Amino acid sequence: MATSSSAKLAGDAASDSMETGFSGKLTGMLALSVFVSVIGCSFQFGFQNGVLNTPQKLLQDEYRYGFQSSEQTNDTQPVLSEDQTVLLWSVTVSIWAAGGMLAGFTGGFFATKFGRKKTMLVNNVFLLVGAGLMVAAKYAQTPGLMIAGRIVLGISNGYSTVVAPLYLNEISPINLRGAIGTLHQLGVTSGILIAQVLGLKQVLGNLEMYPLLFGMPAVASLIQLLLLPFCPESPSWLYITKSKPQKSKEALISLRGDTNVDEQLSAYNLEVTEIKQQAKLSFASMFKLSHLRTPLLIAIVLQLSQQFSGIIAVLNYSTSIFISVGLEENESQYATLGTSGILVTMTIISVGFMDRIGRRPLHLGGLSGCLLSMILITIALFMQEKYDWAKYLSIVALVLFIVMFAIGPGSIPWFITAELFDQTARPYAISLATLVNWLANLISGLVFPYMQRGLGLYVFVPFIILLALFAIFTYFKVPETKNKSTEEIVAIFQSADQSKHSIHQKDETANSAYQMKDL
Repeated sequence: MATSSSAKLAGDAASDSMETGFSGKLTGMLALSVFVSVIGCSFQFGFQNGVLNTPQKLLQDEYRYGFQSSEQTNDTQPVLSEDQTVLLWSVTVSIWAAGGMLAGFTGGFFATKFGRKKTMLVNNVFLLVGAGLMVAAKYAQTPGLMIAGRIVLGISNGYSTVVAPLYLNEISPINLRGAIGTLHQLGVTSGILIAQVLGLKQVLGNLEMYPLLFGMPAVASLIQLLLLPFCPESPSWLYITKSKPQKSKEALISLRGDTNVDEQLSAYNLEVTEIKQQAKLSFASMFKLSHLRTPLLIAIVLQLSQQFSGIIAVLNYSTSIFISVGLEENESQYATLGTSGILVTMTIISVGFMDRIGRRPLHLGGLSGCLLSMILITIALFMQEKYDWAKYLSIVALVLFIVMFAIGPGSIPWFITAELFDQTARPYAISLATLVNWLANLISGLVFPYMQRGLGLYVFVPFIILLALFAIFTYFKVPETKNKSTEEIVAIFQSADQSKHSIHQKDETANSAYQMKDL
């Protein structure tokens, strides 16, 4: 009875919250805070994700000829062999993810200890240093600085992927939480697209201008450094973690543009009371306590569904698909930019869906659409030698995949993790989920080229299997979090945990009674 009462109270609180202090509108301060977080964190992550793609051949030549490729003649001898060049380039690309994993694991600690704002501000130091090292690599004529810059930028982007979803979740009114959370992914996709455009040979992807390409993130960093001091800190962090209710109230009033924030403050106070009754949390607690282990499993599987959906494979394969229908290689690059543009467009559209349709149906629908797309691409690969229409089928399937990825696994895993946990557990959960995301990103990038060579036309079959498993998991395990308060979402898992515990106790009691009867 206690379990059902708790769930009912949580549900009543969530229903009431839509009419009281939990809901809100998009005020000027909220819009500014979201923009500054997205431009200085999410966008930067996306930019570094895509910045090496377009000028790859140019940079590999720079490595091979000791950054003297502009003076190359027929008699010029390379400094590195082709194998050495490929090895160094692979390290340059993959070391970024290693830095991201390191920061992802520790980001929750710093965001909790120093606050969301201060963590974002200090993180810009890593970004500026990393960008500076990459710019300096050309003038110092050493790939070592390029690699050092990539790992420092990875650390910066790793912290960004922890603190940005945290901050966006905690400053958002409940009725806008999904839409604002999706803006993190919009920043990421926009960063990828802009990096690809700027990396074109006609723009900055040439020998004279590519150092400027690597220095461009400093612009977004300076915007955040200038504007973030004017934005409020996370109200929940101020109230629950730092015990500063007055500062929390001021932050809420600033964000909501309304002095009627007592309901939200009461919810914070209730959360403080509940946290005081719990044991102190650690990373180990996230795996030991079943009411935390279940949502953590959900968060991790959703992160894996993003990276192992096949998005990296599709983006890498897109150029080959466009060439197969008759586009020249230079033309196919623009078509690939078009796919990134579709990703941005669909992410914008999904912002409006998130708080209307809900996270669960959108994620499930997105995975199902990606699964269908992978099946169609595989069919097209087998049929394209015999039938010309199969080449065009592959383009339709490619576009369908991008659309479905954007509305589901592209956006939702980032912000739903923050929704599944209370203030104390949230940083630990986001750190672990972010670590898994970066690790999966690294594995996908390293393994897919070997899959391409080893599996041939069956290259997308492993993704078909994984997408089917992710969809099944989502259907049976992922709860809806739309318009639910933190208390109600947490109560879902606590109620399930208590129910299991109650059933276990009844079984033990029955077994004991049966054994006594035998005696």
